[in-house]
Amino acid sequence: LELARRISARVLLEQPVVRVEHAVGDTYRVTSRRGAEVQSADFDFVIVALPNDCLPAITWGGDSLGAAMANHHKFYDHPAHYLRVTALFDRPFWRDRIGGSFFMTEAFGGCCLYDESSRTDAGGRGVLGWLIAGEAALRLGNLDDAKLIAQAMQSLPAMLQPGSARLLEARVQRWAGCVNGLPAGFPARDPDSRHQPEPVEHPSLFVMGDYLFDSTINGVLDSADTVVEWIIEECVPEEPASGKDTTTPAVKPLKSPGK
Repeated sequence: LELARRISARVLLEQPVVRVEHAVGDTYRVTSRRGAEVQSADFDFVIVALPNDCLPAITWGGDSLGAAMANHHKFYDHPAHYLRVTALFDRPFWRDRIGGSFFMTEAFGGCCLYDESSRTDAGGRGVLGWLIAGEAALRLGNLDDAKLIAQAMQSLPAMLQPGSARLLEARVQRWAGCVNGLPAGFPARDPDSRHQPEPVEHPSLFVMGDYLFDSTINGVLDSADTVVEWIIEECVPEEPASGKDTTTPAVKPLKSPGK
C-alpha cells in the first residue's frame, strides 16, 4: 500500500497474474484475476518481480516460454528459510557488554542478533533483531508471534538479560522458502542471461529478484538496475539518418502504454 501511494503507476492490488503469453507483434498479454473477473492487457515489456518459488503459480503460454520459465525456476530452486524477531526496548541494555552492531549466539542452532538502533537514531531506545535461519526458522515459524517473542527473549545468555530494561513492542517476520540458499545459481550465469529466461522469442520478458544476486536488499537493487538499464537502452533516441532534420530527435516509439 505504501509503495502504491508513492508511485504514479497504475497499481492493481489483490489482482494476481494468472497467465503471461506472447501476443500480437512484439507485445505480451498479461491476464489477471480479481475475484471471478478475468482481465487481460498487452504490454511492450514484462518484468516479473516475484520470488522464484512463485513462478510456477503463473501459466506461461507457449512451448518455448513455458519450458524456459520451468528451467529458470528449477535452476534457482534452492529454498532457504529465515525468521526474524525484532524487539524495541526502552534502552539498549546489551551495549554495556557487547560492542559493534551485531553478535552471534548459539540459540536456535546459531543465531545472529543485530543492534538495529546502532544505525539509526532511536531516541535513546534500543532495537534488537534476532535473525534465525534454516530448519529452525521453518520449524519455529509455525508458532504464534507471542511464543516466538518469548523464546527469543529467553534465548539471551545470562550476561545479556535485559534486567530493568522494558520491552515496549516486538514484531515477527517469516520468510519460509522464499529466500534463495544458492543465489545466482551454480554455476553462476552472467547477469544478463539471469534476467532473460527466453531471449530468442521473448527478448522483452525479464525476471528480477534478490535470488539472482546475493539474496539481500542490495541484490534486489542490482537486479532492478540491470533490467531497467536494459529497457532504457531499448527506448533511447535513435540517431537520425544523415541529411535529415536533426532539430527533433527520432525516438523509438513504444507500441503500447504498457511498461
